[in-house]
Amino acid sequence: MPIQALQSPVQGLQLPIQALQSPVQGLQLPIQGLQLPIQGF
Repeated sequence: MPIQALQSPVQGLQLPIQALQSPVQGLQLPIQGLQLPIQGF
C-alpha cells in the first residue's frame, strides 16, 4: 500500500514532463531547418 501511494504522484510528475518534451522537439525542427542553409554557405 505505501509503495502504491508513492507511485501515483510519480506518475503525476511524468505527465507534465512528457508535455514539456513535445514543445522541445517542436523547437528542434526549425533549428535544424536553419542549420541547413548555413551549411550551404
